[in-house]
Amino acid sequence: MSAERKIREVIGRATATCQPQLLLEAYKNMCQLVAPSAHSEPNLKPQNPSPELPVLIAEAALELSAPERTEDEAVMFRPQMQELADRCITKFLGAVKPPKNQALSRAYLAQATLVARSAAGRKGEGLVDQTLKALDLVLKALEIATGDARYSFLVYNASVVYWRTSRALQRKGVYKHLLPSMPTMAEAIKSLGEEDSEWKSKFWVALARVYDDCEEADNALKCLNDAFDATEDDDCKTEIVRLMVHADRNR
Repeated sequence: MSAERKIREVIGRATATCQPQLLLEAYKNMCQLVAPSAHSEPNLKPQNPSPELPVLIAEAALELSAPERTEDEAVMFRPQMQELADRCITKFLGAVKPPKNQALSRAYLAQATLVARSAAGRKGEGLVDQTLKALDLVLKALEIATGDARYSFLVYNASVVYWRTSRALQRKGVYKHLLPSMPTMAEAIKSLGEEDSEWKSKFWVALARVYDDCEEADNALKCLNDAFDATEDDDCKTEIVRLMVHADRNR
């Protein structure tokens, strides 16, 4: 078994069993693979592992440090995992002009997640600025995902990161900050399959609320019509009709 494959297995085991220490070990092994130290195995020569390896570790670190993880190990190692994710993303993006492929798109999404988490607890302009910074990274990831049919699965991933990040601004008074980016994301998810229809409907309803708050009733109604056609949920349809009536009154 190759050294890189062993590292990949350790990464998988770390996330499956919630063992942050294993992920730190995987990172250490990756670094030794690139530049063996005096304490490495004898005769171990520098190797060129897959460029996406730091991204895999960053994604695993973000998963283990997610705020919703409540396992003792996850809580205890959360700061280290956040730091590890940042270190890995910096290592990957610091490479000589990474090619525009799925690894770069995923790195941008991981970076967006980190930036969004740093916005937690902030208020006012600080919250808005950090959230918009994160959303810009999501759009950079989306540009790559929509530019190559092989990466279309990343459109859904990008929409999930966008949703989680934008929640901080999905409220009256700050909805307006989502207009430069949310329509772009909403247009991109039209390419998703029928199995994601409810997700698309939910996203378009959110965009309709943005337009409504910005007094763009016609655009709000268009989004609501798309949302109504996409959903099969009766409760969602009832809510959408209610929003339609409200938007129509504001025309």
